[in-house]
Amino acid sequence: MLKKPDKISIRHKEVHYEGIPAASAIGMALLESTGVRRLIDQRCRFDPDRRIMSPGMVVKALIGSTFNIRNKYPMYLVNKAYASAPTDRLFGPNVCNDDLYDNALGRGLDTLFGTDLDDLFKDCADLCTEAFGFESHVYHMDSTDISFWGKEKEPEEGVAVPRRNGHPKDGRNDLLQYEMQVLTDSNRIIRYMKPYSGATTDPVMDYQTLEFIGTHFTEDERRLMTIVGDCKLVTERNVRKMIELGLGFVSKVPEDFGYHAIERAKDEALRSGMKRYVSEDGSRKKDGLWIADVDSYALFGPKKDRRTDLRFIVFNREDEVHRRLESIRSASDEEVRHRYSHLKKTRFRTEFEASEAFKKVRVDPDSPFRVEARTVRMREEIGLVGGDSHKKNYNPPKRYDEWWSMELDPVFSEEKAWRIAIRDSLRLLVTNLPRKASSDRTSYRDGVMGEGVLELYNQEYKVEQSFRLMKSGIGMNSIYFQTPSRENAMMFVVSVAVLLSNIADAMFRRADMRLDGRPMTMYSLAHELQTTMVTFSRSDNALELMGPSGAADRFFDVTDALRINPQLLLGYTED
Repeated sequence: MLKKPDKISIRHKEVHYEGIPAASAIGMALLESTGVRRLIDQRCRFDPDRRIMSPGMVVKALIGSTFNIRNKYPMYLVNKAYASAPTDRLFGPNVCNDDLYDNALGRGLDTLFGTDLDDLFKDCADLCTEAFGFESHVYHMDSTDISFWGKEKEPEEGVAVPRRNGHPKDGRNDLLQYEMQVLTDSNRIIRYMKPYSGATTDPVMDYQTLEFIGTHFTEDERRLMTIVGDCKLVTERNVRKMIELGLGFVSKVPEDFGYHAIERAKDEALRSGMKRYVSEDGSRKKDGLWIADVDSYALFGPKKDRRTDLRFIVFNREDEVHRRLESIRSASDEEVRHRYSHLKKTRFRTEFEASEAFKKVRVDPDSPFRVEARTVRMREEIGLVGGDSHKKNYNPPKRYDEWWSMELDPVFSEEKAWRIAIRDSLRLLVTNLPRKASSDRTSYRDGVMGEGVLELYNQEYKVEQSFRLMKSGIGMNSIYFQTPSRENAMMFVVSVAVLLSNIADAMFRRADMRLDGRPMTMYSLAHELQTTMVTFSRSDNALELMGPSGAADRFFDVTDALRINPQLLLGYTED
């Protein structure tokens, strides 16, 4: 029997504390310490005398709520996230909890939308990366769907509106979608964001992002930049734009690219020979991967007369070749039945007629399927009916029906099938980066071998991490807006939250910080800090940590790694 715990006395006395969840405190303090909150206030046009909270403070309040992993609050209940918070210290001396209602936050979003959010976000990202010394010349470009409940609204000038795009990536055809275009650098830090109508195509978003790069990055900066994207990046217009801006690029090759450019590149790769993959440091990290680095060209225009010389990285894996080979083998019987079944059912009057019918079957000379045919003379007795057949002992001469048929023996060529399997399994990347072995390069623009181009493209997962945070790791449970402009502004706020999380993750990687043996991330840290509170004692004018044993040491190790002044955990920087 378990021993019962001792009875305790019940005191009907309220114990009050002021504080916020530790993860929210870190998120808001990072917003302050990087200067992002002040930058937002400086760029937004508003009358301070008519606002209790500035636009930057509205962003801060919303971000504090998004970092609270334990509870997700809808927009109209954000004030509940700060029910016990010292709001005057966090958001301004005249701010109380009742000021954090949804209409006040909505007006802050209206003010935000009146600012050039694309330009503002880039400046916020630049401010953060410069503050922590993160530099990158590689930018991963991609877009994603963001789904919304609601009714379709009329188009507005300068406002992205949600639409049903017919092919949402989450499969929710019943919802409206925005498209979100994002640039993430090689440090996995989001550097650019822009919402679009759900009906906007990827090549259009890519082109407008390239135009933004052309106006917001200097010529010297672009000379070092490499854009990495999926197959929708390399339309003729986009390729010419990147070349015009002096950008390097790496992309997967779309099926319809450059008027048979894929087949030309494959032919050249197979002619020149595939080589086993070797990483740039000389070690074979991916056994079974074969690669060829070839020069070829793409043809564009209605008359296919606009030629662009490009570099193609052609590669495949041995396991993919074997899977394709098995697929070809399994299709052999079906191929024979499809092409020759009518011959097996036909009775030919002469051997010559049978042979000619066999010759007329159209067969690809490169196909691994072949049939050896033999003509066979067939004979069948014809039974007599009528006449004297009913008479006893009737024994007429026998009569026969004769014809020619085909006997078919399928033959499968392993050699041809292997060649087809190799060709079918080839995948291609296209780039304009120069070919050069360079271990001390400043950027990929100085030159990179084919293996390096492949490794560069394989880092596309970095932008996907930001998308996952936007959709599931960061955000509120439900947001109720009536206007697309507020939705646009809210996507800016969520992107700022992702930016801060990216910065924290990059700092944790730099310091090799771990949590339960795994690399620490802001998302995993937020889960770890669910039971830790940052509290404020007004009587002592002191900040305290409330949580499990050892929580304070772990918490301040994090703030030290993020260069956060502890004063900002429950405070802000004066303008």
